[in-house]
Amino acid sequence: MPSMESFFLNSFERDFYANQSVFESLIEQEEVLPDKALKLASHIINIHHIWLCELNAKKAESVAWDVLPIDYICALNNLNYKETVHFIEFSDCSKLSNHDTDESTTLFKESLHVLQHILVHSAYHRGQIVLLLKDNKLSYPNMDWVTIR
Repeated sequence: MPSMESFFLNSFERDFYANQSVFESLIEQEEVLPDKALKLASHIINIHHIWLCELNAKKAESVAWDVLPIDYICALNNLNYKETVHFIEFSDCSKLSNHDTDESTTLFKESLHVLQHILVHSAYHRGQIVLLLKDNKLSYPNMDWVTIR
């Protein structure tokens, strides 16, 4: 059975690949993109960054819905991926991480739950982006990581 570390390393490699595929597709079609596609792509990057900062007890440089320049998104995706790999390799993912909510309540979650949340969150919003591209008759990437024979 794979270790928790290898599970998350593999999962974030796949997440990075899928994000890059979507973001490169957006860059190629920048002139005809719906505004919401860039907003969602930025949100994926921002939330990943914000949670990494929470895990590392640092101050985030962005907020959830900041809209980023399209050509900057791929670079930030790469940076988020590298910082996540570093965190997984050099941190105890079972340690508790505190998160202050808007209701002035502090929640405590194991870091591995935060990592899982990042993965689910980005997959959810990538799906929304792909649906926007389809609805607008724009091209979208094939993000298959595993194929069925």
